[in-house]
Amino acid sequence: MDPRKRVWIYSGLALAAGVGLVVAATPSASGPQPVAGAPPKPRLGPGSRLLLVGDSLAQGLAPPLGELAKGLGVAFRADGRQGTRIAQWASQPWLSADLAWAPTMVLISLGTNDMKLPQPAVEQPPLGQLAARLKSSGARVVWLNPPTMPFPDKGVRQMIAQTGLEVFHSEALPLPRGPDGIHPTVSSYAGWAGALWRWVG
Repeated sequence: MDPRKRVWIYSGLALAAGVGLVVAATPSASGPQPVAGAPPKPRLGPGSRLLLVGDSLAQGLAPPLGELAKGLGVAFRADGRQGTRIAQWASQPWLSADLAWAPTMVLISLGTNDMKLPQPAVEQPPLGQLAARLKSSGARVVWLNPPTMPFPDKGVRQMIAQTGLEVFHSEALPLPRGPDGIHPTVSSYAGWAGALWRWVG
C-alpha cells in the first residue's frame, strides 16, 4: 500500500475529529480500555479472506478497508447494498453467494436502516436466522454496530448484542458526518476503517 494512504487511513479520526487512534481509550478502574473493546482472535494476516457485507455504510467502508487488506496480503471482498435491512439479508440469496467465496472473517454492517422502523423488534426473528447462518459459515464473524445516529435506537443494538456474535462498537467512535447527518465523511470512513483494522488486524 502507498505509505501516504496508510497514514491517511490510520489518522482519519484525528483529521476528522481531533482524536488520535493511538489514544482512543476510555479510562476505567482497571486502566485504559480501547474504545471499541478487545480485539477478537485470531487476527487477520496474510492468506486471510475478509468479507464485508451490509448497507450503505459498508459501501463507504469498503475502499479504505480494501486498501488496508491489500497492504497485509489479505484477500478482500465487499458487498454493500444501499438501504438494506437485516430481514433482507436474511431472506435474499446475497449472503449465500458471498459466503461461497469462503471468507475466514466476515464483517457485517447492518442495523442503521432497521433503527428507522416504527417497531424494530419485528427484525428479531430474521436477525436470529441471519446470525445462525453466519455462525454456521465457519468464519470469524464481527458485527459492526451502527454508529451514533440523529434518530433514536429503539433496541436494535441490544438485539445485535443478544445474537452472541462479536460486536465492534462503532457508536463509541466520534465520526463526523456528511450533509445528511447519517453517512460519515470520506475522512471519517477512513478513520472508522483504521480503528476497525487495529481491532481485527
